[in-house]
Amino acid sequence: MAGENVRSMNDWDLRTAWESIPLITRNLVAASTVVTLGSQLGLFPVRSVLLIWPEIFGRFQIWRLVLPFFFLGPLNFHLIFLAAIFYRHSKLLEQGEFLSNAADYLWFLLIVGMTSLPLAYFFKVVYLGPTLLYAILQLWSRRNKDQMVSLFGLFHFPALYYPYALLAISAVLSGGAIDWMGVCGIFAGHVYYFLDSVYPFMPGKSRVIYTPQMLIDLFRPTPPASEPSRRVGPGGAVNTSASNAPAPGFGLNLGSGLRQRITGGHSWGGGGQRLGGGD
Repeated sequence: MAGENVRSMNDWDLRTAWESIPLITRNLVAASTVVTLGSQLGLFPVRSVLLIWPEIFGRFQIWRLVLPFFFLGPLNFHLIFLAAIFYRHSKLLEQGEFLSNAADYLWFLLIVGMTSLPLAYFFKVVYLGPTLLYAILQLWSRRNKDQMVSLFGLFHFPALYYPYALLAISAVLSGGAIDWMGVCGIFAGHVYYFLDSVYPFMPGKSRVIYTPQMLIDLFRPTPPASEPSRRVGPGGAVNTSASNAPAPGFGLNLGSGLRQRITGGHSWGGGGQRLGGGD
């Protein structure tokens, strides 16, 4: 009996820890774990998750436009290092910049994906997990540019230079080769940052990117269920009204409704404009 109680408590602790991870980050971690470890452990061929353009154009294997973003690379110390940074800074972004705005965070990731794919074609990059990491790191470093960060406990510098420091370390470890996955990620992350936080505040300019309404609706909060209204009808029959039924939604994006009321909607992506952006 005692053993069962211990196992139950351990299961509960693990479940609580897992569910405490923000929604988008939790799904990124799960997808990256399945794709990276599954391919490395032989559950499916590594080649099946790589960005191979002839397979996409010639055989319509369109999953290759998505799965490479969840493949972080071969199993080694560098992978563990990247995975830790990936998890940490995705969580920091989702709990900071995108707090209670899962739709906005997902839209950022989609913009990064759409920007990265043409770059990957040009630079012949075959997997994009590190690209996604560098994009997340670029946006986080811009939002926290004056915060001091430490690398290996030896080097201390402003967060603004964090992505470039990692890029330099990657070049050293690879014998001077340019990490094009990192370059693509930094560029893609900066594209979003510029369009979201710089361009709209330039003289005579306005916002050009909005979170699509369908993403906002997907994460719209679900009102708590209430007791159905009960009316006494003819002959003393009790009628239950469905007018109080909760609206559909995942109940996860607590800020989107308020954001829409403050900033106004958009016919296809009324995400509105966040306050406090800067260059």
